[in-house]
Amino acid sequence: MPVPRWLRKRDHVLWDTADVIVKKIGEEAFAIKTDTRQVIARGIDYGKVLISSIKTLEKTGGKIFIDWIYERDGFFYLAYPAGGIPNKYEEIDLKEDVVIEGITSHSVSDKKGTTLYVRGTGSDIGLHLKSATGGWTSGRLIFRNLNIGFSYVSRGILFDHVQVDFENVGIHVFNPLVYSDIEPYMIYISGVGPPGARSYWNALSICVGYADLTTPVPILWTHRADWVYIDELFVWIQGNGVEVIRVDNQLMIDKALIMLWNDEVKNNILFNLRGNHRTLSINDMLIAANDWDNPYRNTNKIFQIQDPSKNRVELKRLFLPPVTSPGTQITITDSPEAVFIDKIIEWQDDYTFKEKPYTKSGGVAVFSGDGSTVQFRVEHGLVAKPSKIIVTPLSADAKDFSYAEADDTYIYFNFSSAPPSGTDNVKLSWYAEV
Repeated sequence: MPVPRWLRKRDHVLWDTADVIVKKIGEEAFAIKTDTRQVIARGIDYGKVLISSIKTLEKTGGKIFIDWIYERDGFFYLAYPAGGIPNKYEEIDLKEDVVIEGITSHSVSDKKGTTLYVRGTGSDIGLHLKSATGGWTSGRLIFRNLNIGFSYVSRGILFDHVQVDFENVGIHVFNPLVYSDIEPYMIYISGVGPPGARSYWNALSICVGYADLTTPVPILWTHRADWVYIDELFVWIQGNGVEVIRVDNQLMIDKALIMLWNDEVKNNILFNLRGNHRTLSINDMLIAANDWDNPYRNTNKIFQIQDPSKNRVELKRLFLPPVTSPGTQITITDSPEAVFIDKIIEWQDDYTFKEKPYTKSGGVAVFSGDGSTVQFRVEHGLVAKPSKIIVTPLSADAKDFSYAEADDTYIYFNFSSAPPSGTDNVKLSWYAEV
């Protein structure tokens, strides 16, 4: 293929930072290998051009730079059937990391940024990338400095056993669709294993515009064997009936800011914790609202937990918006026995913060039996004597646990017969609330 005129003269900024450049010339997208100046793909199907770029680098790794600005080039359509750009299914064999980098923008409506867009695909999957080996790819797709947009979509992008990272990425959703016979999602990272796998997501924002749904649609659904780390999460919700992150894996978040941007935002779930023996751990989360008198605010839930006996949420500090009408605070969870919060801090009308008393706690208590001791104790850290205590034996030597009692400082675990001698052989899960 002939080299476009714009690439005949070296552009140091582009050549020095990318292995493949994707750019719009006329109505076509061109993908050019920078070391050879070879045009590896071109056409009006922009998604196909991008996939060709990924497959070019899947064995060696490298970076694809999408020189695509909405103000100049419009949206970069991954799938848009009404525009003649069909849905796609592709197998890829990533051996090394491939970075897909755009031009930084904070909003899909900002005309200075790059937006990969899936539009009007109905019940079909807009883009389905599957590992060619059947197992997880050893390399990762790393999306950096761009937006990913969806509208009139029920199933957007499926990464099937493809490891994915996000760095400074905005996910924007408008008018998601629901069909009775399929499970909806905007981005679904699907697969099992390998043990020890990690994903690192940096500066991720999820923005939901107009939506009015009765069946919650997950925006980002992760299904992995191990941990996903998110350093700085921003969520902006204007619609109703969405599930922001569905967690089928271990998830850690350092800082999260949640904005409810509507006086009638309702029926949203921020985190849906599913699977078995999963943990969601968050350092700091601040929830803000532009209307403090939203009468539906309590229909929005922070944590939904599928099986409270097997899944757990740990949150260090939760900042909640002020409440001027009784009963309108956002619902934290319907499963308090599985949610452990160090501090709840509530905004006041004068824009100061007030720490609420810590009224519930829990954990796993581990003791060493000696064959004679029938009572053990643990400090509960609550503001007063708890009125409710739930205890579950976790080890065989704890099978004779009988009942628990408490005072202002401790919970006492009483056994009908003394556990046998051993080291850390008595394990009990406990939950208490005032």
